[in-house]
Amino acid sequence: MGRLSRRFCLAVGVSLSLLAMTQGQAKTVKLSPDQLKAVAIQDLQLGQPERALRYSDALLKRDDQDVMSHLIRARALRDLQQFGTARTSAKTAWSLSETKAELYSSSRTMAQILSFQGHRTRAQWWLRRAVEHAPDEQANQQAIGDFRYVKARNPWLARISFSITPDSNINNGSSERSSFLNYRLSEIIAGQPVDYQLPGTARALSGIEYSLGLTTRYRFSETPTQAHDIIFTADVRHYTLSSSAKALAPNAEGNDFAFASYTLGYGHKRINLDRRGEFRTVFDIGQS
Repeated sequence: MGRLSRRFCLAVGVSLSLLAMTQGQAKTVKLSPDQLKAVAIQDLQLGQPERALRYSDALLKRDDQDVMSHLIRARALRDLQQFGTARTSAKTAWSLSETKAELYSSSRTMAQILSFQGHRTRAQWWLRRAVEHAPDEQANQQAIGDFRYVKARNPWLARISFSITPDSNINNGSSERSSFLNYRLSEIIAGQPVDYQLPGTARALSGIEYSLGLTTRYRFSETPTQAHDIIFTADVRHYTLSSSAKALAPNAEGNDFAFASYTLGYGHKRINLDRRGEFRTVFDIGQS
């Protein structure tokens, strides 16, 4: 694991004492840092977080820059439900990480702690980091599976979109210089055509559109066959005018054509037809 492997090589011959019981008699066994980490990990798997915590503390007294020891400590504290200090250890491991494997393990450990606490949105953010730093395809698939698992159990769901795009007609204006309808009416009424020039704000004005969209859902009740949601949506658009648009309409500003809409609603989803079908109902109120 990069720096960890180098540190372990330098630590050859360095040992820590582990008190073991053999046939009712105390016996001192010499273990290398690698071996003690393996024992601590095994204790975590066997449901012995207190002992794993003691070993990780001993390892960190020897080297407080050791990423793996911080991760063992974070996992042990998580199992002991000491979530605040567990997050601190996981964050320390993240800050010390240098290789992709270390970054992957640190971010995934942090996500597990947050998920245990019920902070699933924050856990998803850390799992995205784990996917980004996955050292191989198997690790990548594991992180993706974790992300989908947490997402499926997260009552909050949010989608945010943002774009900056050029627009040749931000005001839905006419591409013509004059009004053909008024031209024809004047010919009928006055007997001769009159060219009605359109004002600048009635002409197509070009510029830049800044768009922000948000949809967030909170699932306040769920059973195996139905779900109830509160849904909020927002669509906000602002504009800046191009120099040619300012020449056509010198008194206009981009914000004159700004648009925003907000809705708040209730959604109901139900699975029917022996789980072969699904229907959704949404009621909402809004303002534009």
